[in-house]
Amino acid sequence: FNKKAVTKEMTDFEVLSQDKLVQMTKYGNALKVVANFSNKDFKYENDVIKAKSLIIYDSGKKIKYIP
Repeated sequence: FNKKAVTKEMTDFEVLSQDKLVQMTKYGNALKVVANFSNKDFKYENDVIKAKSLIIYDSGKKIKYIP
């Protein structure tokens, strides 16, 4: 992800939750990450992003990351 992201321009950024702990960043047209820094799961489109995790959307593929 990081190797692709650094070669793309950041094209969008949104705060998705009122507490500002869920955020979406988009790079180019096909690379997007939604990060949930909160202690609660968050529904984004058709996915549930677990607390303290993120989903990388890369050209139609989804990669879930939970540290």
